[in-house]
Amino acid sequence: SYHRLLSPAESINNLTVGSVHQDRSILRSNDNRLNPYECVHPAIYTPFGGGMNNSIKPDLVFDGGRQMLQEDIRDWNKLVPSRHQLAPGLQVAYPDNTLNKTIYDRGTSCSTALISRFAYSCYKVLNEILNNNNHSDSHIHLLTKALVVHGCSWENIGDNIEKFLPNGFDTKGIKDVKRQW
Repeated sequence: SYHRLLSPAESINNLTVGSVHQDRSILRSNDNRLNPYECVHPAIYTPFGGGMNNSIKPDLVFDGGRQMLQEDIRDWNKLVPSRHQLAPGLQVAYPDNTLNKTIYDRGTSCSTALISRFAYSCYKVLNEILNNNNHSDSHIHLLTKALVVHGCSWENIGDNIEKFLPNGFDTKGIKDVKRQW
């Protein structure tokens, strides 16, 4: 399977970040690429599965950019992920001579960067609180991870996954599919 977890995603003590098909960019009106779904849903490029000792991975998901599809120029009956560096997606820095170029990208690396930035903000606040109250910061990394993960929510992603399931799934089957995601 192309969606297999890769190292270090199957690790035990690290947070692994997946992506949802979401960003805040605006589509161009004349864009002829296809959007695989309009609702918040796990991104088509994010791996999922069981980690060590059947742990659920990824631990959390965050905006990773919408991955559009386009017709394959070699086989018009086949859709392939668009490689355009245009919106939609997450606007990221891109190297060039001017040092101010940006492109639109998508992927779990983008999601991980955004979560890392949020985790650093949590770390700074915790560090300030602990220092102001003369507490040891020996567990600050654990507290930071807890804040990041416990701020997560499925919201309506589970319902959106269920909409894409074919008829005939019983309640247990639906729960099994959702648990995989």
